[in-house]
Order: sequence, then structure tokens, then C-alpha cells
Amino acid sequence: MRPLREILLEEYWTVALRRREQGKELPAGAASRAFALFQPPKGYWVADPFLFEEAGETWLFFELFDNRKGRGVIACSALRADATLSPPQVVLEEAHHLSYPCVFRRGGALFLLPESEAAGTVALYRCVEFPTRWEPCKPLLENIRAVDSTLYQKDGSAWLFTAQLTQEQYRTKLLLFALDADNTLRQHSKSPVAEAQSLRPAGAVVALGGRLLRPAQLSAGGQYGTGIAFRAIEALNEDDYRESEAYNALPENILLCNTAKRPEGLHTYALSAQYEAVDLKFRRVNLPRIWWILQGKLRKK
Repeated sequence: MRPLREILLEEYWTVALRRREQGKELPAGAASRAFALFQPPKGYWVADPFLFEEAGETWLFFELFDNRKGRGVIACSALRADATLSPPQVVLEEAHHLSYPCVFRRGGALFLLPESEAAGTVALYRCVEFPTRWEPCKPLLENIRAVDSTLYQKDGSAWLFTAQLTQEQYRTKLLLFALDADNTLRQHSKSPVAEAQSLRPAGAVVALGGRLLRPAQLSAGGQYGTGIAFRAIEALNEDDYRESEAYNALPENILLCNTAKRPEGLHTYALSAQYEAVDLKFRRVNLPRIWWILQGKLRKK
């Protein structure tokens, strides 16, 4: 029998933001400055934040999950001067669930790499009109259950991290590919990455304190999204890939300035020149489920 807490309460995710302060970013273990919690539209929750700068503005891309439809779309909001967000606008919707909108610029064009595991692909979209129009390209991978695909670019090379789901809950294989200029993939000789199994991507690779850090998801105690492991990339080239543990961020490391609620989960991190963003899991009373239970009891009388 399910615990009463799980019956009466439902999980939901939302995003929190704060201005960046050099040397005090979350991967350094800084929890002294508070994040501001974003209130999602009624009937939705939001997760998987990605920050992207375009034409002098900072944009937040994220999964917008529709509780009624039971699936996510990709939405974005502009960051205002006071670090608040403009109302969300949907930029990509498919018949299947979408999440984790990795946005990047390559070869003078803008691309969106959302999670499309529900369609069995690693999909790629090219920007037609920023930020609202994206056209599909040929999928990077097909016939695969892959999640949280993340592109990292440096010195003319592009590398794709993606997590292949396995039969064991919350366990994945971290795959690594080189992405050629024509958007074809070559699997790296170190893929699957042995030391990073179950550590699926949790946001874009960031450069801080003279090292590269790959955010990865923690799932402890049989729970999904219990924190973020920042992994230091020790080597990344055509012949070698190595990473090691740097720092773990947990929900209790996140201070919030506009709510007394305490988060129970944390699983994506984003960083731009001016801002940091995380997504956080909370619980709230599940009124529809309680009403359904009460109706069932009344019918039995």
C-alpha cells in the first residue's frame, strides 16, 4: 500500500533564479545567497532550466509540463532588468513529451536539442525565428531511449553527452559522441563513460575556477532528482575522456528569498554571464485526488 503522504501530496517542480556573483557560484559550494522562486502558471509546473544569451538579452528555456495533458512542451521567458521572468511562451510542442531544452549556437545558426525520449530519438531543431520558431533537422540518434542530451563545444570541437536508459530504475549509461560539422555523430572510444554510470546530465558544462564542470543528476535512496553532482572533466579529446567528483549540491544548499517552503529535490543547473538557475522539487496537497477519494467513500455509503 502506498504511504498516505504519497496519496495526499503530489510532487511538482519549478525554477529558481539568482544573479551571478563571481567566485560564489553554486558549484563552488556557495549557499549564502538566496534564489528567487518562479511561480509557474496554474495547471503547469516547470523544470530543466537552460540560460541563453541572444541580442543582448538573457533567455530562460525550460520544460513546461501540462498537468492536464500529462506531457511537457518547450517554453521560454526573457529575464527582465529586475531578474524576474516575462510570462512563458511556448516555442516547441510535439505530440510526444519534450523536456530538457539544450540551446546552443553553432556555425552561425541556433539549435535546440530537447529531450525526445518518448519518440525514441535524440532530436535536433534549427532556429527559424528566435525564440518562437524551430524547424526539425534529421535526428542525431534514432531507435534509442536517451535522455538529457547536452552539447559542449570548445576549440572547434563539439561533444554530445547523452544518457541511455537501462532496465534498472534511475540507472543510465552515459554515452559520449563527437559531433561533426554535418551533424553526424561518432561514438567516443571511452563511451559508455565507466566512472559516470547513473550520472545523467543535469545541465550544460560550465567553466569555473579554472576547470570544466559537468553537472550530473543524483538519485539517492530510490528517489529521482535528489541533487546535482558537479563532475570535473579531467580530459576530453579524440582519444581520452576522464572525469572526477568535485562537489555535490543538495536541496538543503538552496536558500529561497520569496517562500518559506523547503525543496525536496534538485536536478538541473544553468549558468550565464549574469544569472544562475536551478529547478527544485516540492510537494503540495493533491486536491483532485482527495476529491476523488471522498467521492468514492460517499458512493459506498
